[in-house]
Amino acid sequence: MSLQTLRIGSLRAAEAEAERLLADAREGAGAIVAQARADADGLLDDARARAREEGRRLASARLAEARRTARGLVLEAREAALERLHERTHAAAASLRGDPGYARLLERLVDDARARLAAADAEVLPSPAGGAVVRADGRQVDLTLVCEVERRLHDLGARVEALWT
Repeated sequence: MSLQTLRIGSLRAAEAEAERLLADAREGAGAIVAQARADADGLLDDARARAREEGRRLASARLAEARRTARGLVLEAREAALERLHERTHAAAASLRGDPGYARLLERLVDDARARLAAADAEVLPSPAGGAVVRADGRQVDLTLVCEVERRLHDLGARVEALWT
């Protein structure tokens, strides 16, 4: 065997080995790239899931805040409506003093108070703001217009509350 033949054989063996190594390297690189793509897809899926969860959390927090704000606005509106009701009712009661039927109304209220106190001779103390206080035997019934209005508004409680539902 000649040196030339030996060289050609060695060269072919080296080329074959290089081709095999190159094929192995390509295969290894392909596996690495496939694994990197799978890892990247997994990271993207995780990031998307976290983003969706964070979005849900933020939406939930914003919804809760919007509900709190809306509830506050509703409560403020209720408070304003109740305040207007009180103002108008007190104004209407105060205007009763100028009404021609006021004396009769006051007389009926005093008669009812005397009956509740079981004292026909109860003391009647007129109020400068309207109405009166009726006293007998250490007990009294406050019939002042302010007290009567507040009592009537209190008695309306459940019906007024039903306005909000």
